[in-house]
Amino acid sequence: MWYLRYDNLGEDLMDRDELIKNLESHIKIEETAVELYKEAMDIVDHFAFRLIFEELMMDSTKHKRVFEAIKKALVETPPSEWDLLLSHKIGKYVVPLELERHIELEEGMITSLKKEIKMLGKGVVRRLLEHILEDEQRHHSTLKQLITKI
Repeated sequence: MWYLRYDNLGEDLMDRDELIKNLESHIKIEETAVELYKEAMDIVDHFAFRLIFEELMMDSTKHKRVFEAIKKALVETPPSEWDLLLSHKIGKYVVPLELERHIELEEGMITSLKKEIKMLGKGVVRRLLEHILEDEQRHHSTLKQLITKI
């Protein structure tokens, strides 16, 4: 089972403590970004701009969580070999089923969005749906890649 440790991140070009310090800085920046996007959403009335700010806010929240997870993995003691083995055995059966279920959901959404987009003009709604379609296609691709790694 793979576990994030500093020695399996790749080339050791950065000192571990420096990396943790940088992650802490990134976390603060993303927290600030989330607050600024919230403020912008309170100011702007146009629904499309509000949606864009909301999406950016969610991305910043996601980035913050990724930075926090990396930091946590770097400072915590790795799980025992037994815990890793057990997790691997359970994950080997459960994870593919869950991934397949999500892949089917994404495929359904992609098909539906493509049909709807074909019936829309060149307006804002079409652009928003195209943007969501791009996200759904990226999600689908990510899930398909994950299932091959199991």
